[in-house]
Formats: sequence, C-alpha cells, structure tokens
Amino acid sequence: MQDSSIILLDCTLRDGGYYNSWDFSTELINDYLQVMSSISTNYVELGFRMFDADDFKGGCAYTTDQFINHLDVPDGLNIGVMVDASAIESYKEGRDQALSKLFKKASESPLSLVRIACHYSQFNEALLNSFDKA
Repeated sequence: MQDSSIILLDCTLRDGGYYNSWDFSTELINDYLQVMSSISTNYVELGFRMFDADDFKGGCAYTTDQFINHLDVPDGLNIGVMVDASAIESYKEGRDQALSKLFKKASESPLSLVRIACHYSQFNEALLNSFDKA
C-alpha cells in the first residue's frame, strides 16, 4: 500500500521520447497506462505541450487533449504534460494567447497536471510573473 504522503509521478514516455521522436504506438501507451495504474502511480506525465514544429514528433511530444481522449486512461490515473516556460514567454502574440493556444479550460481538459519547466535563472519570472493568471 502506498503512503498517502508520497505522490508518484512517472515521466517515462515523455522523457523516453527523445529516443524515438515521441512516436509510441497507441497499444504500447495504453498498456503502459494500465501498468502505471496497477502500481498506484498518481500521475503520468505523458508528454509535452508545445507549439508546432517543422519536423515530425509523435503524440507524446504534442500530447493534445484529442490525443489523450483517444487513449484508454484507467480511472483514477491522472494525466499530465510538461510545458517549457520560455516557449510561453517568447510566443510572439503574448503569454495569454500562448496559453489559450496550448490549453483548454481545466474543466474541459483530460489533464490533471501541467508541469512548467524552466532553468533555475528563470524560476522567479516563470513562477511569479508568467503564470500568475494562468
């Protein structure tokens, strides 16, 4: 039984995607989610939220709500994504437009967690200035 004060977050698919351009089969992802649920993992950080790029990246790179909704996510397993704070801050149309483009309202999304990645030197700006109204 898991200690309720410990929260388990797995980022194997997001982090492992650097080796295959985040192009995992739906079958593998669904099997993986079942395993994570069976071992009482609280959160699976499935991939990233990022803006379109010119090169190919699979579903665990962009990890849209539509992509998540087509998976067999077990009840009780929370799905998260990572977003790069610098991509939000450097978006040419501004922070609010960047967030609106990347995320729906929480009540309309299958996401339970958004993890914001930033360099240590960007931490105060990302935390205090960038996402205070997000």
